[in-house]
Amino acid sequence: MSINRAVLALGAVAVVGVATVGASAALANHYGKPVPKVAVTTGANWTQLAPTAHCYNAGKPLTVNQQKSCQADYVTLVKAGKLKTITVAPNANYSINMDKIGADKGWSAVSIGSQPVAQTNRSYAGNLSAATLIATANSAEQQAAQQAGQTSAPAAMTSVPIQVTEGDGTNVYGLWYFLIKQDPS
Repeated sequence: MSINRAVLALGAVAVVGVATVGASAALANHYGKPVPKVAVTTGANWTQLAPTAHCYNAGKPLTVNQQKSCQADYVTLVKAGKLKTITVAPNANYSINMDKIGADKGWSAVSIGSQPVAQTNRSYAGNLSAATLIATANSAEQQAAQQAGQTSAPAAMTSVPIQVTEGDGTNVYGLWYFLIKQDPS
């Protein structure tokens, strides 16, 4: 009789184990592939960003329509004042970190009139100057206004959008947007 109890106990453990593995596999499948995140660091502050719904396609290249939808998301967030803003102290630097799964495909960061991070496969790009970024953007805006024939200079920007692109130069796999704002104090 004790052998029967041992067999039943082993059978029960096996059933629980199979159910646990089955539930874990279903849960993992439900969440899909991991989505790379971008982290922006300045001083002691660290902010992690995920792409919006239209800006990532489960590790596959974004179609032209998906890229347009992603840019529409960006415009909507800017107009609503909901684009993530990273505030940088005067004369301070910031860094951008791309998750390894994104960095393996390559990535870069662009802004108005500049490319703070050239195409790279490294996860970390640091010691980026917010003051230089904002000055370059203001200069580019002034040149564009002059070329358009505007007689008054555009208002100086205190924050500048940055687009981080996961891609190999041919394909775009993901887009992240945020603002770098220089603290006036």
